[in-house]
Order: sequence, then structure tokens, then C-alpha cells
Amino acid sequence: MKKSLWRKFRAWTPMYWLRTHTINRYHIVNLSGQGGYKWGWIDRDHAILLACFALLDDFMTKEYPGYVDWQADPETKRVNTELHLLHFWWKHQRDRELQERDALFSQIHNWSKQQRKINEDQWIDQMNEHFEKMNEHPLREEYDNVSAWVDGRDDEMLKRLMAVRGYLWT
Repeated sequence: MKKSLWRKFRAWTPMYWLRTHTINRYHIVNLSGQGGYKWGWIDRDHAILLACFALLDDFMTKEYPGYVDWQADPETKRVNTELHLLHFWWKHQRDRELQERDALFSQIHNWSKQQRKINEDQWIDQMNEHFEKMNEHPLREEYDNVSAWVDGRDDEMLKRLMAVRGYLWT
């Protein structure tokens, strides 16, 4: 039997299906711990970003360098550098960007809470007033700018990853 026919046949065997769907689970992208995500609901636009970079992280930690000669030609060298830069951004720089944004949000949120003197029992009833008060904070414009910059940076890095995705194989 030819090797390609054997691969097609093997994919349909019960043992292969059981292994790939229970033990190795190649059909699942694990998002926990990716990009600051812990658990709970996640919007689909954010899930796309997390899933793509989770796959990059998985590739760089488990499969890289594989069988590819990353120094073969200038294009492959460029892609190799790009993969390392994207992985470094995802694992190290993005956390700092998110921390800066979240620190600004915490300052605004806490200030608004103090201004309204909201306790936990009144929180649900006065939530709209709380968020309106947050818009009055002097740092709100800076927070909006940082938040837009972080979102733009995420989009830029996702585009860069899509440009080199054809090289993520071993």
C-alpha cells in the first residue's frame, strides 16, 4: 500500500481518532494563559487574536526549527526573524502594553468609585452613573489613546503573523 493511501486509511481508524481527540487533541487550541486570558467569556474578535498567537507560541516552543533550514535564503531568514520578533512581542512586550492600559483604567475606575461613594450593595443600581463619572476623569482621554494604540498594535501584529503563516510547518 502506498504511503499516502496508508495516511488516508490511518486517519479513519478508531484508534487514531481516539488518540487525536482525547490524548493529543490536535483539534483544540488552548487559550488559557495566552495574552492575559484566564477563564470565562471571551469576545470572538479577541479569541481570534489569542488563538493565532497561541498557535505561534506552540509552534515556536514545540516544533521550531523542525526540518526547515532557516538560513537557506534571504526570504527564509527574514521570515525567521519575523517569527522571533512576533513571538517575543507576544510573550513579553504585549504584557507591558496591557499593564499600562489596565493601570490607567484602574485609576479612573477607583477615582469614579470614590467620587460616587459606591459600596458593593449599590454597585448594580448605580453602574450607569459610575461609567458616566469615569468619562469626566482627566486621564480618560489618555486611556482612550492608549487603548486605541494597544488595539492597533494587536491588529498590526496579527497582520504580520498572517503574512508569514505559510512558514509555520515542520
